[in-house]
Amino acid sequence: MGLDIRAGVLWTPKEGNSEAECEDAFHPQNLRDRKGRILRFAMADGASEGMLSGAWAKILVRSFCRASPRPTASSLRQVVSRACDSWETWKTAYLKKREEAGRPVQWWEEEGLATGPFATLLGVAFLLREGGETCRWDAAAMGDTCLFG
Repeated sequence: MGLDIRAGVLWTPKEGNSEAECEDAFHPQNLRDRKGRILRFAMADGASEGMLSGAWAKILVRSFCRASPRPTASSLRQVVSRACDSWETWKTAYLKKREEAGRPVQWWEEEGLATGPFATLLGVAFLLREGGETCRWDAAAMGDTCLFG
């Protein structure tokens, strides 16, 4: 027996922006029907003030959903640490891709890259208890993203 959760995401970019410019993220991408003994979901709100915050938000939500089953303060620190490692790898590939495309980082982008991106994170995990009769859920947040249950 496993959990059977129907989930969905409603989101919209800021007024005047296209969907491609949206700096928010959620994971997993395929939310229709999720089944299993442990189900994890995450969303992140990328800050427009930071450079490449949308990419950082995507890295954060994936890192959360791949972490240990139960979110705790300690596991959230591990999620962020792993996300930071992934960010460095992603940023290196991003910079290389720009160089190869003949669009190197401009002087006015350097400060944004040095400062880095910003995003909130909210993750929730549903865990089927032993015996399979009841479920518990745990959530962890970083920043001002909210969960109402």
